[in-house]
Amino acid sequence: MVYCDEFVPEKIDSYRDACHRFARAIDSYSTAWRKKLKIHLILHLPDSMLRFGPASCFNTERQV
Repeated sequence: MVYCDEFVPEKIDSYRDACHRFARAIDSYSTAWRKKLKIHLILHLPDSMLRFGPASCFNTERQV
């Protein structure tokens, strides 16, 4: 989902469900991963995509 080029806002619930299922799978695999910030950010990814669009449209590194 992070690298997608398109985002269908009508499917936001399925995106949220996929992120929560992924977080639960990680949690059952290793509780140490639960504390990682990136895992927490995955839970907010669908809402960020709904608000700002796909993440692949943004350049996070400056070109000099």
